[in-house]
Amino acid sequence: MTSDTDTGGRRRQILAAALEAFDASGYGATTMDEVAAKAGISKGSIYNYFQSKQDLFEHVFTDSVAPDEAQVDRMLEQTDGAAVRLLGYVDYWSEQTARFRQVGKLVLEFWAAAAREPQDASLAWSLHELHERSMARLGGIVAGGIETGEFRSDLDPHVAAALIDAAMAGILVNQIVLGLAFDEPFIEAFKAALIAALRREPSAPRSGAEETGNG
Repeated sequence: MTSDTDTGGRRRQILAAALEAFDASGYGATTMDEVAAKAGISKGSIYNYFQSKQDLFEHVFTDSVAPDEAQVDRMLEQTDGAAVRLLGYVDYWSEQTARFRQVGKLVLEFWAAAAREPQDASLAWSLHELHERSMARLGGIVAGGIETGEFRSDLDPHVAAALIDAAMAGILVNQIVLGLAFDEPFIEAFKAALIAALRREPSAPRSGAEETGNG
């Protein structure tokens, strides 16, 4: 009789082998035979855990980001202050960029595969849910900052979260595709710009007299 521990270990073994195969060959070129060979098992054994190559690909992706999400949530729960929480979120994200680069090709291929599917298909839906969770975290931080007076009262938390998320995604894509390295001064400048934008009150309109220097 196979124990739950054995089952979990075999599943992790398959996922690790699949990650290595997908990262090396890409989703399209990777075969289940290749995954089985890397895992040291028969191809048929893989189907005891995953329905298809697409199902395996989806689980490789979601399992890769799940530990990050759990750790981020713990960090946010244990941190007070919206600005501190946001800076902590960015710090954690930047600290993980080395590992993100390792699975980066997989992330981009997952996005591309999801984009080719109907919006209600499995891959696309997994990506949509991941994005919504990220938006909820960032939106919650911004909303909390507005409520406590740390951030501007005229902010729309959803719009602010979307802009922050897009900026971070853009930085990550530049790292993966172009191989650009963003050092500590860059990250510190990015963090400072975020906080300044969230805290800066809009300037009051100047009168015509002030604009012309009269009066």
